[in-house]
Amino acid sequence: MRVHAKHLHRLAGHIEASERAWLIIRSDMKDYILKENEQPIFRWSILNTGNTIAQLTATQTVYELVPRAFVDELPQEPDYSLAITLNNLPLPPRDSIGYTANLIEPPKSSALEQLDQGTINTIRIGQLVLLAYGYITYLDAFGNKRESRFCERYVWPSEGIANAGFRPLTDAPAAYTKYT
Repeated sequence: MRVHAKHLHRLAGHIEASERAWLIIRSDMKDYILKENEQPIFRWSILNTGNTIAQLTATQTVYELVPRAFVDELPQEPDYSLAITLNNLPLPPRDSIGYTANLIEPPKSSALEQLDQGTINTIRIGQLVLLAYGYITYLDAFGNKRESRFCERYVWPSEGIANAGFRPLTDAPAAYTKYT
């Protein structure tokens, strides 16, 4: 039986895709309920759903309190702050690692220690939004550079909404949720 180079190349691609590290980055704040006088931090995790080790190179998440209009008109490319350098930290298959980010209030870009009741009320009525977006870059077992991104917003608990907390922002520009 003669095997063509084209078929071997396709087979190698399928093997790589099935065996490589696939990282998912997302919030670790399901069912989170925002409270007054609580430090507003955002927890996110990176999960390796693939079959081989990933070498983590950098990550970052921006957690902002922004006007609703900003969410409706996000820039096409996210603007991340300085990366957390991870120096090829290994992440085995089916393992995860977690990080936190402080809430910032643009344009000051200073961390907020807590939210007062007035700010919480403006979030509740939708004038302000808690927005989080981040990325992870890594090398897969085949030496390929990869990246995974996410973008989520806070959903206030109310009647008709099963789960409060951070949920994917489905209409964010593609650059906020890409995977390579």
